[in-house]
Amino acid sequence: MASTDFQSGRAQECEYLRSTSISHAGEAMQKSGARGLVFAAAIALGMSVALLPAPAFAQFICGGSADGTTNLGAQGATAGAAGDPTKGTGNVACGSKASASGSNTTNQASTAIGSGAQAGNDANGGGGTAVGASAVANASNATAIGFGSQSGSFATAVGEGSTAPEFGAVALGNDAHGL
Repeated sequence: MASTDFQSGRAQECEYLRSTSISHAGEAMQKSGARGLVFAAAIALGMSVALLPAPAFAQFICGGSADGTTNLGAQGATAGAAGDPTKGTGNVACGSKASASGSNTTNQASTAIGSGAQAGNDANGGGGTAVGASAVANASNATAIGFGSQSGSFATAVGEGSTAPEFGAVALGNDAHGL
């Protein structure tokens, strides 16, 4: 009888060990699956960062035709540093004789829209915006909107003939003058 009990106990022990090892194998597979998923996600993230395109650094000049029939051309518009596209980045000029330029590499992100509009700075600057015929934003972060409006550093002139020449000045309205 002792032999039967021993064999029965041995069989139960084997069954217990088998079920335990199966349970542990399942846990190990779950852990390795999670590790594999994390590893794959890390690889995918690394690849996506490595393959991201670099930002474009270019000047943009709108092309147009004066009479609608001839080839497109800049119509005198310039973007860059004093017409040199190797200096300054991100400048945009749209309009005949519009100029988004300056003399050095700090003149970046200037926008001139309109016939004869000028945005930029010959000394140092960038971020100027001139919108309207003959509008002039000739300093850092200057904004001139309207025919013949003019603004200086961190100044805003909005309206025909408005001027805001001083640092941080604001002129709103036709022929307004900010000091």
